[in-house]
This record gives sequence, C-alpha cells and structure tokens, in this order.
Amino acid sequence: MSNKNILILYAGVGSGHRIAAEALSDYLRGHLAFDVMIMDIFDFSKIKSLKSTTNKINTRSFVFGSFYNYLWNFESSSDITQKMIKPIMDNFSSLKATISEKKPDIVICTHSFAALLVSEYKKKQFNQLQHFAVTTDLRANKLWPTKHVDYYFVSTLPAKVDLVLGGVPSDKITISGIPLRKEFYDLGKTIVNNINKVESILVLAGSLEADPYKSLSLNMNNILAQMTTYKIYVTVVCGKNRKLVSNLNHNFSKNKKVKVLGYISNMAPIIKMCDVVATKPGGLITSEAIYFHKPMILLGNSYGQERANANFLVSHGVAIEAKTPTQLVNSFRFVRKTDNYVQMVSNISNLLPSNSTENIANQILKFAQKRT
Repeated sequence: MSNKNILILYAGVGSGHRIAAEALSDYLRGHLAFDVMIMDIFDFSKIKSLKSTTNKINTRSFVFGSFYNYLWNFESSSDITQKMIKPIMDNFSSLKATISEKKPDIVICTHSFAALLVSEYKKKQFNQLQHFAVTTDLRANKLWPTKHVDYYFVSTLPAKVDLVLGGVPSDKITISGIPLRKEFYDLGKTIVNNINKVESILVLAGSLEADPYKSLSLNMNNILAQMTTYKIYVTVVCGKNRKLVSNLNHNFSKNKKVKVLGYISNMAPIIKMCDVVATKPGGLITSEAIYFHKPMILLGNSYGQERANANFLVSHGVAIEAKTPTQLVNSFRFVRKTDNYVQMVSNISNLLPSNSTENIANQILKFAQKRT
C-alpha cells in the first residue's frame, strides 16, 4: 500500500481533543509510518477571537452552564446548526482550501464541530476522502451524527447508542475507548490486589479557577488540612496556576504528606502512583484514571459534556461527585473506606478497552487498505 496522507483535526477548547489527536498522530507516525498533519480548526476561523471566546465558556456561570446543558441535550441542535451551515462554512473557508492543497487521503476528527465541517466538504467536493470521527467524551452530543462520516470510534456503549439514535448505522461504529498517550500504555494497567487501605489521593486543581470549581480552589488550604488528618499522602497538581502553587507551598512546605506540583507534561506516573483521583469530569482525564483503575471524586458543578461524563461514571459506580469543599472531604472519607474502595475498583474493571489508540489506528489502517 502506498503511503497515506492523514489530516487530524481537533478543536483547541480544553485539552482533551488535542491530546487525543496527538496520541493518534504519534501512533500513526511511529508504528504505521503514515504522513500525518495535525491542526486546530479554530486556526482556520476568519473570526480570530472565536477560539478565545469559546475557551471563555470554560469559566461559565451557573446560568450560562444551565443554558449550555440545555443546548447540549437539545434534540434539534443538529437541525439548527444545519440551517446555519453556509455562514459557518464561509467562516472556515480556509480549511477547505487547505484540504484542497494538502490532498489528505484520510481525515480524522476528534471534535464534533470539525467532523461537521469535513462532512459538508466531503458531501460537496471531496467525495473520495475517507472521514473518521473519534469522540473524546463518554457520551456523544447531537452534532456528531452525520451521513458523511465513514466510520465512528466511540468511548462507551451509551455513546454508541447516542449515535444510533441520531441515525448512524450500528455497523459504522466501534466502541474503542478514548485515545490515550503512549506513556500510559508504556506503564501498563494497574493490577490491584489485597487492598487494605487508601494511602494517597491526587487532586487535579489546575483548572479549578473556572466558576463551577472556584469554591474548591479558594478553599484548597482548608481541604488539604482536613485530608492530611487522615495520615494519607496528598499530591496537588496546580497546572499553570502559579498563585495556587505559591499559596499551597507557603502553607504546606513543612508537611511531608503534601506535595504541590505546577504544570506536569507527563501525568501517567503520577496517576498510577495514587489510589484516588479528584478531578473535573473531562473525558480524557477520567479515561486515564480508569485505565489505571483509580476511583474518582468528580469536582464542581459540571455542564454539557462534562455533566454527561459525570452521570456515566457515577451510574457505573466508579466515581462520586463533590461540588463543595465539605462534599470533597466527605467524599474522600467515603472512598477511603476499604469496602467502598474495593467495590469501586472492581466496577472499573473492563469498563473501557485496553489500548484505544492502537485499536483505532489499526482499524483505520484496515479501512485504508480496503480502499487501495
């Protein structure tokens, strides 16, 4: 088979869509020797502020979040988008030009909006293009289903049902899980045996400045002080929030049970070493925790896709929610009880496939070979 050119498109809102795209890109380049381009669809927008404006949605208030929930679940959201498709495509016309210039054989999209744009281009002009969609949350929103995606890779059975209800044939969907970075697979899954007690918790606080999580961020000193009374190790990853790093280091520099970290590029060993993960319910981070069999405490008021993720994880008994500082401490008390912890770990087993990145890449390769 001649070498295939692959274009992977993500949306630079949050980090999950980008990291999933990068994971696939790295595998396709390293293991299958494909020529891969990876691009953010917002870089093609004529409205230069669109990306920053969309990112500000992550700081949404309760009122906006409730409206976002409504839109995410609104049955006619896809129909409304279709009615607006011409001005949307006009805004992203340089993406069409790039596809014409680069001539990719395959386009992979890790965001529903990217998949919608490519579907329209394929329908109107690039009918020979192979188009694959990879969902990066635990449910699929109403924009994902379209006739012009050749094949879907979804995270869970409920996500597959979402697409089928949206009109996608069942035989065009594989339950693959969400693509994870190579370093997770290199470390291998955690094997949990004879657990007697929970000894450590990882708190991912880097994105807690947004409105739905702000009370947790502002009360982090008090939260950590209460957790350490249980004689457990607490690791707090503050991301790029330098103010929080400085504040926590000032208050806990002499406490050997607390480790405060800033931005970490490789989270795999940190997640694997802990017993419990406290995080907001993003599709990627929760999949990373599941891969290492880590029960979760889901932080803050979540909306849209994160609300759907939280509902999925709680309903499967692998996570509990904590919207306030008091609830976070109480949730930890619950999870650290041996019987509760062992049950949650047991519930995680076989929840998601073992190597999603490899499975997706190899199946795309098979489709490409059939087309040759």
